[in-house]
Formats: sequence, C-alpha cells, structure tokens
Amino acid sequence: MSEIYLRQGDEFSRLAAQHYEAESLLQALLGEHPELMSGGNETEEGRGWVLIQREAPISSEADGSGRWRLDHLFLDSEGIPTLVEVKRSSDTRIRREVVGQMLDYAANASALWQVEHLRERFAATCAEQDEDPDARIRAVFPHYESADAYWERVRANLQAERLRLVFVADEIPPELRRIVEFLNDQMQQTEVIAIEVKQYVGESRQIFVPQVLGRTQAAARAKGRAAARRWDLDSVAGELDRRHEPPLGEIVRRIHAWARARGLSTGFGSGSKDGSFQAGLDDGTHYLWPFTVYTYGRVEIPFLYIARRPPFDDPALRTQLVQRLNELPGVDLDTGSIDQRPSIDLGALSEPASLRTFLETMEWALEQARAEIRPRTL
Repeated sequence: MSEIYLRQGDEFSRLAAQHYEAESLLQALLGEHPELMSGGNETEEGRGWVLIQREAPISSEADGSGRWRLDHLFLDSEGIPTLVEVKRSSDTRIRREVVGQMLDYAANASALWQVEHLRERFAATCAEQDEDPDARIRAVFPHYESADAYWERVRANLQAERLRLVFVADEIPPELRRIVEFLNDQMQQTEVIAIEVKQYVGESRQIFVPQVLGRTQAAARAKGRAAARRWDLDSVAGELDRRHEPPLGEIVRRIHAWARARGLSTGFGSGSKDGSFQAGLDDGTHYLWPFTVYTYGRVEIPFLYIARRPPFDDPALRTQLVQRLNELPGVDLDTGSIDQRPSIDLGALSEPASLRTFLETMEWALEQARAEIRPRTL
C-alpha cells in the first residue's frame, strides 16, 4: 500500500492508503461529490454534474418494472447520461462480471429511456433535498439559457444513443483497465472509463485522489462530436430563412420583439444542428415558458413540462389553451395532447392576423401564470 505526506504549517503527517470498509461508503462519497469523476482533469464534463438518481431502475422492456439497479445515474454539463457502477477492488466481480452487467444497462437504457422519465427522476431526487429542480439545473449549468434548453440537450443525446459508462473503485485491476480501453476505442457514441478513487487516512485526516483511466488518443478521435452552437436571434432567423420557402425568419423576429416589449425572459438553444428560441416568465415568483420555436419550422407547446407547475397542472386549463390554439387557421391539436409536446407549423403564423391570435393566446397563458405566486427557491 502506498502513502503520502501532508504538510500544514509546521505540522508534517503521514497518510497511508486504505481500502474502503464497505462499498456503500464509496457510493455515498461519489453521490455527494461527483466532481471526483473529473479525476483532476480540467475537461468540460468535470465542471458540473447533477445526480439524477441513486439505485436507478433499468428495465429490459418498455413500461417494464426495473429489472436491474444502477448505482448512480448522473448528467454532466453536456447533458450526457452517465451510468456509474461502484465496486471495491476486493470484489472479484469487478474484473469481468461488472462489465457484462454495465453493457446490459447501457443497451437497454439507450433503447428505452426518454428524457421525460429522467426529468421526473431528477425532480424526485431534488424533492428529497427540498430543492427546485429547474433552479438546480440553472445553478450547476449556468451557460444554458434555461432548464428546458438543458433538457433538450439531454434529449438529443438520448436520440443519438450517446452515453458514458463509468466504473469506480478504490483500485482498478489491470484486467478491467484493458477491457475499458478496448471498449472505449471501439465504441463511437459511448465513452467508457474507469476511475480510481484512492483514499489516504491518517489521524483525523482523509484525502481522496481520483484518477481517470481508459481514455486513449484513439478513443478521443473516435468520439469526436459536433460542438455545441451558441444560437442567437440573427442565427435562428437566418436558419429559418435558409431552410424554408417562403422564409420564416421574420416571424421569429416579431415574436422576439413582442417578448422583449413585455419584459419576458428569452433564451436560445445550443443544439449543434437545430436552433431554438423561447420566451416566458421566470422571475422567482412566476414561471411559465409556453412555447419554443425551432429552426426546423415548428412551434412546440410543451404541455408535458408546464403541467408540472400551477396553474397549468389543472388539465382543464391546458385543454382551454389547446382550444385557443385551435382557433388558428390550419391548426387542429388533439385535446389528448395536454400531457405531451405537440407542435404547430411556424408557417401557420405567416399572416399578421394569425400571428396576432397566437401572441394573444400566449399572453393569456402568461396572465394565468402571473396570477399564481410561487415562493422563490434557489
């Protein structure tokens, strides 16, 4: 066993490497301090993590009960689902069995997981700590315009089957390291790494030294990803003009002007392919983001999300919003979509009267939210 020496002022002390007495201690440490997964590397994924769930259930079929339990499920600053299994080096399963187990998890997660389910799990985890989930996202990932923009990034990763698999132990055996390096070199969309989190103990002190293993140069080349794009009004409008005939950029410019004139919060997405714009209320006492405009020419009404907050947790109010939108020419949303994310063709707002009706409908929705006061949670 190795050792390190710590000097604090005139005090000089010896700390010896020590195995964890129980696997649960290492699990709890990682749940409380996910920054250990950065391994001291100043990489993007080391700058922020949120814990979605401990002992996260993973099913082998749609709508099935959890067949397996994953030690930890995290999301990083890129919105990549990160599956973590924790084992002590003394557990013989760490050499082979845990690898097959993790591949089972990854195969079924990539096939079955939906962003809505992850968001619900995260909300439940935050509720245990009496935290607001959206405020937590904004605090950990401040470079996103809104929590919804972050979850759209998660959605894109799930659709691309982009995951990260992480094996954590106090000591990674050579056999596991070779398997991790092989998988990481061969798997293009999924990153596979192992992390040693050694602890050094002496007197009343405890030091943790994480090290990331398995990232090879070949793996870095294989996992080259399109960089996130910072969209703004000009780029969203320009893309709408470029992609659509007749051009649709002027519509989003008018919606943006309407939002700014009313003092609404505005935000733009960070997708590498599709841009987005949204506007709404988020001032600490009122909250509602009632629509999102996408560069592929659709306006989404995210009932799935707004249904989680009053007053639109009332199905009757969401049904009323659908009925108002259906007054637009060419729009016929199903009233059964009040728990989903229906969208309408942005071109349906080309006529001034249609755009005016849409904005009046959004103003009505915002007025409902303004009437609902919520305490500020940070």
